[in-house]
Amino acid sequence: MQDIFFQALADVLSIDSWTCQKAALHGLSHLHHPETKELIERFIEEHPSLMQEQKAYAVAAARFEVL
Repeated sequence: MQDIFFQALADVLSIDSWTCQKAALHGLSHLHHPETKELIERFIEEHPSLMQEQKAYAVAAARFEVL
């Protein structure tokens, strides 16, 4: 089941909308899937135009620190 949730959140993360991306990052932070860090690192790499605040949120999500 965790893999299904992970894939759904990965799909939402790929939507070109910060609102959707932030929601996906939030969910990924709570899911604690073993591939989360890799997915979020790739997301950051593929989105060099992220503002510093957005990047910090993504990094926190990769560390499972988003509340």
